[in-house]
Amino acid sequence: MLKLFGLRKWSMRRGKMASLDLTAVQVEINIDDYLSKERMKEAFSYYLMKAMNEWNAETHLVVFPEFLGTFLYPGLFSKIDNPKSLLQLLMKYVLRNLSFKSLNPFKGAFLKHALFVEKLYREAFSELACQFGTYIVAPSILLPEITFESEKGWHIIGHRLYNMSYFFNPSGQLLAKIKKQRLTASETKLIFSEGESEYPRTITTSFGKAGGLICYDMFFQNIIQTIDAAGANILVVPSCNFALWKSPTRYFPEKTQEQIWFLHGTIKASKDRENIRYLVNAMAVGKLGKDTAEGRSSIWKNGKLLKIARSWDKSEVINACVEM
Repeated sequence: MLKLFGLRKWSMRRGKMASLDLTAVQVEINIDDYLSKERMKEAFSYYLMKAMNEWNAETHLVVFPEFLGTFLYPGLFSKIDNPKSLLQLLMKYVLRNLSFKSLNPFKGAFLKHALFVEKLYREAFSELACQFGTYIVAPSILLPEITFESEKGWHIIGHRLYNMSYFFNPSGQLLAKIKKQRLTASETKLIFSEGESEYPRTITTSFGKAGGLICYDMFFQNIIQTIDAAGANILVVPSCNFALWKSPTRYFPEKTQEQIWFLHGTIKASKDRENIRYLVNAMAVGKLGKDTAEGRSSIWKNGKLLKIARSWDKSEVINACVEM
């Protein structure tokens, strides 16, 4: 009888446990993938086809890494031949696309093409979600808040730029935008703004409630506590880490980047929570000149590892079929 009363309400309503595929896609950075909508769709279709081979449930949730969508700006509106670094790639775009849309020339350059880039990004991942019949947390992108209204059409609200991911359902409908709350030292406030006070974002779906974080947010307990208290069952975390995965960290020299990432990030965020049961962390890998992104994508349940990428510097797709 105690076991009967211990069953989750979600399961009792449906009569049985509902299964869900949790997929983290470890994407290798290739600037040529962002030269057009078609090339980007082709690149991400490749990963989704690999994911399909791993799926066992009727419902799927795919999480892509952080920041990759931002490469659409230089890919579409600047030359990207052999960039020496991430900063040089973005600065070359800024210098070729100066604009008076903001007193800040950096923001102005991104605002100049934001409507076009957002449309391409939104349509591409909406179409992929529909094509593969899956929920998708798209790779995050540098964008202002953009919305549609019948009188104005698609238009920009304000001049702030956010590091945000779009969350789509299997019909291709945009469910929510996940804005990064905490910026790292390298995410200069000349360009980025932190998400507004109503965030962090929780999203109600057919499989339960998801909590959306972007990378560094995962390390802040007040953000995790807020999402947990809001009833999120799953944390989705796109990430991009431009640091050597197996090297000591600056503030904890006795531990590697990997150890700190798991101990202070994924484990702490998913262990002993009131509502959070699962965490899906997708990471980008690859080189941009002297800059190297490394990390191991992972899927967790209650602070315990379910799946982890074998490599920290190559692309990979991992999947765990879980009971909700």
